[in-house]
Amino acid sequence: MFLKIIWRALTRHLSRKIFIFLLLFVSTVLLNNIIITAFETETTFKKKLKEFGPNFVIRLKPGAQREGWSYPEWKKLFTIFWANNIEILIPVTYTKAEVLTRKTKIPVAFTWWDHKDRASEEREVEFGWKHVSSGWIFEGTPGLSSRTIMLGKNLANQLSVRVGDSVTLSLDSPVFTQSFEIQAIFESGTPFDGMALLSYQSFRAQPEAIEIHEFYARVNVMPDPSVPVPFEQMSPAEQEKWLCRPYVATLVHEMTGALPDALAQPLQSTLFQEQYFSQLMRTFLFVLTLTLFIAVMAGLVFVLSSVIDSRKKELALFSALGASTWQVVSLVLVEFGLYSIIAGGFGWLTSAGILALFHGRGTLLDYLNPLAGGLTAFIVFILVLVSSLFTLLAKWRHIQPRVLHEF
Repeated sequence: MFLKIIWRALTRHLSRKIFIFLLLFVSTVLLNNIIITAFETETTFKKKLKEFGPNFVIRLKPGAQREGWSYPEWKKLFTIFWANNIEILIPVTYTKAEVLTRKTKIPVAFTWWDHKDRASEEREVEFGWKHVSSGWIFEGTPGLSSRTIMLGKNLANQLSVRVGDSVTLSLDSPVFTQSFEIQAIFESGTPFDGMALLSYQSFRAQPEAIEIHEFYARVNVMPDPSVPVPFEQMSPAEQEKWLCRPYVATLVHEMTGALPDALAQPLQSTLFQEQYFSQLMRTFLFVLTLTLFIAVMAGLVFVLSSVIDSRKKELALFSALGASTWQVVSLVLVEFGLYSIIAGGFGWLTSAGILALFHGRGTLLDYLNPLAGGLTAFIVFILVLVSSLFTLLAKWRHIQPRVLHEF
């Protein structure tokens, strides 16, 4: 009997039912596309954040009894709990070199441009400036090899050289003399603008003999929830709270402890830009979703009110015949729930089809994101539930047995 009543309710007043179906269908398509876009934006945004450059630098503590770390010690940074959050690591070794044609001493930084190494059997680490230098301005083709060099703009102006020229350097440490071709001149807005960059490939020594003076790191972090205090001044409960999240202060604490005599420091200007743009993107997507949610709910309330008005005699009669409040409410909720299931299913499939056509690659199955679909279904369910309950509450006095004399 219950199913028969539901079936009759679904097949009556088809124009209203079609309108509800279309409203839920379009809402599902839009919501699913917004959610998938949000997922893709989060992934793309993390990649784009690299363009802001390194967000941490690890230096020796003041008063340290050493001049640097041996090259293999970089692996110690990947023993910390949040090691997977370290996306890029850039070792730098500073020295001096004499430009033989000018008898001028210049600062030199050995580093990597594009290199990978293994921290463990499972983890390959990306080294070098290539993916964190999109904000740099280049003349020439950026890159480093054993025979090429890149010069900061200030240094290039000082030496009056151009891309393609050769310079012969006599290095202090390691001691060797070699001619390098200038592959690129760059402007980074950092102290490197006054230096020459050389690849570790041209460092004439075994890796174990290389001494690292600084590490620049690109780390995926969360902004600190409050102004942090030194860890040693925190209570055990506070320390546990901070260490269980990849906060800036957490990574500073862990990376400082990973290397002997190390002092990890966040590059605040980079972190500020990241947090600003990240918050801006999240706010935009939240406002967009909330606006759509409110608009759809308003439309549903309007349409559902007309549906209940058309059935108020039937619902009042059920109540008069002894149906409980829950039975009356369940009739309406099941009916509207069926609309959301059918329209939501078609909307999810259509959304995947639109994305497949838009991207121009893959099949429909490639864009049926179960996580996005589940989240969309949950939102649509909440929309229908809230709208239905709100409408029933507003119309409840019109479907009571006492109103039957009006018909």
